[in-house]
Amino acid sequence: MIGLLSVLTSKTKLEIVNILKDPETPENIAIKLKITRQGVDNHLKELLKYGIVERYWLLDSKKPRLEYKLSSLGTYFYKRCDELINDYRNKGTEILNEKLKENDLKLLNNEIDLNEYNKNSDNIKKEFEWFI
Repeated sequence: MIGLLSVLTSKTKLEIVNILKDPETPENIAIKLKITRQGVDNHLKELLKYGIVERYWLLDSKKPRLEYKLSSLGTYFYKRCDELINDYRNKGTEILNEKLKENDLKLLNNEIDLNEYNKNSDNIKKEFEWFI
């Protein structure tokens, strides 16, 4: 499961997904991201495999071209990822605040001195640095 998440949430794939909120050609994606067309094709192939994007032929007065867009499943997946990350961030912040509060209480109850309090606070903040 973690492997699949890392595949679908790589930096480049997330950039492609953001672009594909509106239909786009692989050529234009490559230009926007300043990567090769072959690189874009490889990412799109993987996103197609998991149903994250859809592709279709656009027929107009010019030559036919292939376009991609984010699928409803892709929209659902990334919305749920955002919700999970927000829940994770909220829970981490809650735990951080509890630990800082415990440290405050130890100082107030004279269980630790000011130097130890500051050291503990720094260690707690370092441990939860992602949530700050």
